Amino acid sequence: MTLHISVTAEDIALGGFGAGNCPVALASQRALVEAGNSDLIVSVTQAYIRFRTISNVEGVKVDIEGTTAAAWIKSYDDGKPVLPFEFDIEVPS
Repeated sequence: MTLHISVTAEDIALGGFGAGNCPVALASQRALVEAGNSDLIVSVTQAYIRFRTISNVEGVKVDIEGTTAAAWIKSYDDGKPVLPFEFDIEVPS
């Protein structure tokens, strides 16, 4: 499944530090719910986005190293100003 993720100004304002609180995680979780996959939980690092369930805590990691999303997360984590952006990611079934 291709998931379109839109990180909004609201995500940036509400987001925080930590794998599940990052604006990209907030936007990813919202995109999953909108796509009808509310049972998945998202966590984010500069290297990957993890999609998991309560019963499968390991879940699936999708590598994002070298992508615009990874660069954006690094800038955010480094305290640099960031703007809203969008990207697509393939989420394995």
